[in-house]
Amino acid sequence: MSDVEQLAYEINKALVVVIQKNISPAAPEVQDIIQKHYNWVKRCWTPNRENYIGLSQLYGEHNDFKSYYEKYHPKMVE
Repeated sequence: MSDVEQLAYEINKALVVVIQKNISPAAPEVQDIIQKHYNWVKRCWTPNRENYIGLSQLYGEHNDFKSYYEKYHPKMVE
């Protein structure tokens, strides 16, 4: 597994933990994970706020992305 893939795996597993604990997306620990995701995305592209929100919408609308994230947890895309 490459370091990019490893980091993505770690971010996604951390998100599963906060989802399972029903922690609010606004909570600092969740926002820390989202910041890690943003930094991970910036390895290839630096989105502005609107683009980053659009990326999350793409994750929910595109079947390949949706199925990838739902393998981690059914509520991951939400």
